[in-house]
Amino acid sequence: MILEDKIGYNFSNKKILNQALTLPATAKEMHDKGQECKSQECLSLLGDGLLKGILVERLLSRYENVNDVSNRRAVLESNEKLPDLARDWGLKVTIESYNKSQGDVSPNQIADTIEALIGAVYRDGGYEKVKMITNLWYDNQSL
Repeated sequence: MILEDKIGYNFSNKKILNQALTLPATAKEMHDKGQECKSQECLSLLGDGLLKGILVERLLSRYENVNDVSNRRAVLESNEKLPDLARDWGLKVTIESYNKSQGDVSPNQIADTIEALIGAVYRDGGYEKVKMITNLWYDNQSL
């Protein structure tokens, strides 16, 4: 999958990638039709926690003041900033193709999907893999 090339990780379990891309409304719609479909919500929650820890660890090497670390982390993981990471991934188009009936994808949905991808990489490949790719994503961001 092209998205896997763009994010720097190839999933051995494609189902977990599909789950990371499935918006809650799509999962509900599929469930209502009698089809089993898991949404990204749990993976997004997991990814949010992982992202916080990875960013704090990274920022502690640059800042000594806890307020500076906390404030920078909050900016870097915000729903306004996260979609910037995915600008070159074509993530918005990918989400829209997985969730055909949901219409235009919002920046919040893109941010949730990035967090879900982080959770999915962790579930598929472990902490070291998710830390590595997350750090690669943030290498070009001003910290």
